Amino acid sequence: MPNEDRYHSVILRSLKKAGWSIIKEQEYISIGTSNDTNRRLYIDVKAQRYDAQLVLIEIKGLERSRGNYQMDTGNLKQILAEEMQKYAGQGLNAYSYLTENEAEQLYTVVDIANVRGKRIIGTVLVARLQDEKILIELDYNNKPLADALAARGVSEEQIILAYLDTTISA
Repeated sequence: MPNEDRYHSVILRSLKKAGWSIIKEQEYISIGTSNDTNRRLYIDVKAQRYDAQLVLIEIKGLERSRGNYQMDTGNLKQILAEEMQKYAGQGLNAYSYLTENEAEQLYTVVDIANVRGKRIIGTVLVARLQDEKILIELDYNNKPLADALAARGVSEEQIILAYLDTTISA
């Protein structure tokens, strides 16, 4: 039985978020009609959607050398803006706004809430582009931005969790 790919958990989280139920992991199907020609093809995930649609997914992370793997700033900017927009909108007691500073390539999500008659404003997500990398300065979400970016194909080398590293300059 093959090992799980390094992106296995990210793919599972993304499927569940999109409304899929994981039926089985490390499934195999038999190909061939006799013992001589029969072989097993392993599939990483078997998932089903609410409408009974079934999918078999093979997960393969295609690793390349660092020089060939990195996305350029234009692609990173587009993906970052699209993913951060998903954190904006109406919540239970708050509305979250995406703010952008194009010149500084800084993106934030700010919550404005009314809780027990009090107005509360807080920054819940901050990310910026620097040297063809995405630096996540703050992330108070239960669904981390880093996972969403990785699911979109941004390499681990280009996602920096700055809130965990005090050596990164502002």
